[in-house]
Amino acid sequence: MRKQIAHIMIALAIASPTLAAEPGKAQLQKVPALRETQVNGAQGENAHGVAIWTPQDKSQARVIGAQPQGELNIYDLSGVILQRLGVRAPRAVDVRNHFTWIESDGAILAATDNSDRSIVFYKLDPKTGLADAKSRGRIRTKIKDMSAVCLSQSGADFVMVAAGKAGDVHAWTLALDPWRDVTGIKIAETQFHPAPSMTKPARFISLRPRAGSGAWIRRTSKASALWWIRFSQRADAWPIR
Repeated sequence: MRKQIAHIMIALAIASPTLAAEPGKAQLQKVPALRETQVNGAQGENAHGVAIWTPQDKSQARVIGAQPQGELNIYDLSGVILQRLGVRAPRAVDVRNHFTWIESDGAILAATDNSDRSIVFYKLDPKTGLADAKSRGRIRTKIKDMSAVCLSQSGADFVMVAAGKAGDVHAWTLALDPWRDVTGIKIAETQFHPAPSMTKPARFISLRPRAGSGAWIRRTSKASALWWIRFSQRADAWPIR
């Protein structure tokens, strides 16, 4: 079965007949995707994380996807692969504009690499819509099987949060080292312990840093919960149902 990295669904409604619904439930409309990315990878493989980059020039908007065979793919909005970046075991990706690179303004791309429990960074050029071929830094973590990463900006500070399937959550502020590569200062870490009723470890699917001081984290398992993490000398967590 073919696996695409994503169905690119631009904000455009397409009228179509409604699907039959069970009694007492609302009818659902079938909304087809406008475009699909090129098929990539071996048969039966599932694409992993995906991020959408929207620079000031919207014609240079890109879809960035992590492929399990060991690469990041950068697509244009027609679904064509423009660039391939070698990462051994990518899982999750995120991108943010206006990172303060010394040589010029640009976006920062972060991707988890579960081959060595690290997060690798690339600079994205808003003029070409492509990444520098050489990575721009790597942060080693102790998180096993990272499943999510998220970048956020608070004033001039960039904050990154990463989470693993077993419940580990770490946060860093990002900066450039003397060699102009990205480095991180860890500001918090915590761990969620799955409830005894859960048959599988918690799986983090969404991270939303807010104002550089915390993050919303949604986990899924048999039970779903939304958590607020506050970054201080340690990480405190409150469940929000």
